[in-house]
Amino acid sequence: MADSAWIVFLPLIGAILGAVVGAFGGAMANSWYRNRETKKARDEERKALLLLLDAELDNNAKLLNTFYDDLMQDRQDTKLPPLDVGVWEGTRVQLAELLPADHVKALVDHYAVLADIEMVRRGQAPGSIREVLIDIADDAASGSKRVRARADKYLKGQPDGQPARRNRDK
Repeated sequence: MADSAWIVFLPLIGAILGAVVGAFGGAMANSWYRNRETKKARDEERKALLLLLDAELDNNAKLLNTFYDDLMQDRQDTKLPPLDVGVWEGTRVQLAELLPADHVKALVDHYAVLADIEMVRRGQAPGSIREVLIDIADDAASGSKRVRARADKYLKGQPDGQPARRNRDK
């Protein structure tokens, strides 16, 4: 008689055990899916921010290359237009969270050179504008290439299969 009493409880024990295993499995699957979606959203955010930053880097590199070429040809009326740093200013905190430290350092170093150029351009730094800008403009143009090369890791191409950038700096 004692054995038959336990048989009555077997379906109940099975149901409880099944519910516990099912709940645990469901929670694990939910957590895995949520983490996957979060990573996907972060990857998309990083890619979008880097595309915006890439356009800014490309524009500044073109300005610096044109300016540098004019200086090398001894054009006396050469003036450097203001360099754009708006995307960097607006996204640097987000990028610092989304990129490895070495990439962030390369960006910080590059934009520090651009800040130096801006100070010279405005007359807020000592020295001959021509001499200082020749040195700094070349550094900034090469820094832009290094930063953009690191971004290639994240910008593998656009949905249409085209490269992430057209007209790379020379």
